Amino acid sequence: MVASTGNVRISYAAYCARAGIKLYAFLTSLVPAEKMRECALYGAQVVKVTPTYDRATQLAEKYSAQRGMYFRPRATQHCRGGAYEDPGL
Repeated sequence: MVASTGNVRISYAAYCARAGIKLYAFLTSLVPAEKMRECALYGAQVVKVTPTYDRATQLAEKYSAQRGMYFRPRATQHCRGGAYEDPGL
């Protein structure tokens, strides 16, 4: 699972598609539709969240906790993305 406002969501979608992992991408409503579609083209399940990145992150974290998915904090300081993995896959 990823919450993102930047290009990291597309990278995660591409890598997950290559690895055969289902990705849920929580994106703010401010993300352009073309970028949402690009993420979905890789097979990601796009979840549109209003209004902010912080809210998208909160919802992604709650969603993963409810489903027993592993939460890994932001990958780097330069990347506003929260990565989530489902160890059951």
